[in-house]
Amino acid sequence: MFRKFVVVALTSQMATSAVSSHVIDLGTLEWALKNDTMNESIRGSVPSHIHLDLYREGVIGDPYFGLNDFDLRWVALTNWTYKTSVTGL
Repeated sequence: MFRKFVVVALTSQMATSAVSSHVIDLGTLEWALKNDTMNESIRGSVPSHIHLDLYREGVIGDPYFGLNDFDLRWVALTNWTYKTSVTGL
């Protein structure tokens, strides 16, 4: 039983060091949020949500104010794409 434990520990440690050398924090990258249908492109962030990014950039009003939850249905009904460039792999 002791031998199995040592083998598993070594295997786990080697796998962790191999993977950790290629970890990229996606939250530190510059993101763009784009909607081709409406020709809209703004700065995005990750992790986030489309409504949060649109609100932060002043494209929409507060989704929780008044009837905005109904008026902003078009946001959910259109396609949005988050894009960034990753280098160093």
